[in-house]
Amino acid sequence: MLHLVRRVGEVIRIGKSVTVSIKYIHDDAGVKLGIEAPHHLAVHRGEVYARLQDARVTKSINAQEIPVIQRRRSKLLSRSDD
Repeated sequence: MLHLVRRVGEVIRIGKSVTVSIKYIHDDAGVKLGIEAPHHLAVHRGEVYARLQDARVTKSINAQEIPVIQRRRSKLLSRSDD
């Protein structure tokens, strides 16, 4: 991991297309960053990214379970017809 020290107004470049600028530093409130990136590149805070990943995993698990649930439902319905 690379650790950098920057002051307000200074910039960090990531590759050719991403610029991170230091906008504001406050001891209690943290650091305010400005991020310029191409539209096709998603930029998220860490906690937001984790929630998005959790939602994707949950959605894929639910999608995989649908056929199983449908088979169980069919079995239950066929039993109730007897």
